[in-house]
Amino acid sequence: MKRAISILLTVGMLLSLAACQPTPENAVVVPKDAERLIEKAVRIDEEADTAIDIPTDNYAYSATGGNGNLRILVDAPVKLPAADYIPMLRVEATGFSQQTVTAVFHTVFKDQVVKDGSNAVRTKADVERELLSLQEQSADGSYAAAGFTQEQW
Repeated sequence: MKRAISILLTVGMLLSLAACQPTPENAVVVPKDAERLIEKAVRIDEEADTAIDIPTDNYAYSATGGNGNLRILVDAPVKLPAADYIPMLRVEATGFSQQTVTAVFHTVFKDQVVKDGSNAVRTKADVERELLSLQEQSADGSYAAAGFTQEQW
């Protein structure tokens, strides 16, 4: 009985393996034109006139745009690969349109009410002190050191 079961299992396994499709003649995954990409990368490397300074511990970046209404702050640890060199690194500075910022905001905070997460409680006296400080800075022009115009302040 055991012999008959083992024969049936062996025949069943052979039949299941025989049901595989033949190997296709053409490759299913077509590779990109690697030679053209390498030529382009080498050409760009030859055109580069300055070396790239890569931070080894922490990367910090700060930018303000949109007349002071958009502020981008980056403070992130840098983890370099265990390699002697990085083959390519291209960064291009560009601005953000209000349409792009709005689209990102609606994507990230879809159907959510966005609130101040600091949980700071401000009393009426705190707000009055803050307003007084802002009025003093507006009068003496110290707002300009923060990159604001009189109208924005």
